[in-house]
Amino acid sequence: MATSSACYSYVPVSPRQAPERVGTGVRVTLTPGGTEDLARFLGPRVRAFDGSVASISAQGDPAVGVTWVQLVDGSRQPWMGQGVVMVPQADIADVAVHTLDRKRSYVAAALVGIALGALTYAALQGGGGNIRDNPGDGNPLSSRVLPAAARPR
Repeated sequence: MATSSACYSYVPVSPRQAPERVGTGVRVTLTPGGTEDLARFLGPRVRAFDGSVASISAQGDPAVGVTWVQLVDGSRQPWMGQGVVMVPQADIADVAVHTLDRKRSYVAAALVGIALGALTYAALQGGGGNIRDNPGDGNPLSSRVLPAAARPR
């Protein structure tokens, strides 16, 4: 799992340069008017939302398959609606594209590699020590001979 994960971030782009490729992950921030205009589709007080571009109209308005919404108070929650939401350009304040953050991914991969190397080194060095009382005789209890009075009957 650690080797298949990567670090992603949202990189701002101009609202007029909204993603032209279907399937692109986006975070759309709405204008105050957009929050009101799209309330019937997204819910009340939604300031921004995450999702993926499902299509783009001839006018350049993206239809987004919404996955998360952020309310005006900053709280985030999964979107419970269905289908896609057509977002008019006039209602978009900002757009950010979901992209791989290579620097953070390289740092994370290096840390995972170091941790795995340390675990391997510890395992190859024996790590746990010897739990036998008398090494070499094969009997871990050889040095623990009970006195006759303490022996079970």
